[in-house]
Amino acid sequence: ERLYKTPDNIDVWVGAIGEEPLPGSKVGPTLTCLLSLQFAKLRDADRLWYLNEGTFTAEQREELKRSSLARVLCENGDNITHVTRDVFTLPERQPGGIVHCSEILALNLEHWRERTPDPECPEVRSKFKPKKTRTSTKVHPGSRLQSARV
Repeated sequence: ERLYKTPDNIDVWVGAIGEEPLPGSKVGPTLTCLLSLQFAKLRDADRLWYLNEGTFTAEQREELKRSSLARVLCENGDNITHVTRDVFTLPERQPGGIVHCSEILALNLEHWRERTPDPECPEVRSKFKPKKTRTSTKVHPGSRLQSARV
């Protein structure tokens, strides 16, 4: 009451985790609704959006097609050194089983290197040179902060 004054001011996360869970659930009605909407959007989204013309170059699209969730896990997971090539299949059901991350093809970022300046956004050249000003800051007894140019 002191912090938010009125329930209309409560942050959605604070309010959602403060709700009583629905029967058979770990979360209340607000998070149930938000999670359901998010899962529906994920399920129904265009999973091949990156193939649309104008999104990536042909080389970039080919490189993205070669990428895998296994490599994403290797690159971003804490202390992940071994994975299955198909992370959705049990190791015993795929050739090679569990492999070292070095065996998983990495994304070649060379296709994203900018080689020429964008004509729509030319390099900015300026004669402006920032002034070099030194500032000294002293904290005096009583925690009063004081600045002065030197």
